[in-house]
Amino acid sequence: MLQVQSHRQTATLPALMLIVLALLTGCASLSPEEAQAKREEIDQMERSEIESVRYVDYREIFAPFALAGLIAICLEAALATTIFRRIP
Repeated sequence: MLQVQSHRQTATLPALMLIVLALLTGCASLSPEEAQAKREEIDQMERSEIESVRYVDYREIFAPFALAGLIAICLEAALATTIFRRIP
């Protein structure tokens, strides 16, 4: 018999019932030895080397284009008051 403890109560279930329950829910029913082997396998995975994410620093290059646009607008406003004004 295996003992299963939940947050509400402790219940005793036969090993066969645990295996059937595991198969129905898509889980695994492990013996203590198998569970220890799984823990050791997981511990090995946790100690594996992890590559860090590399970040790229982008440089904003819109400033020259914004300045050229501002100069074009100011030039248009200045030329609109001279001989290049619009004729209705």
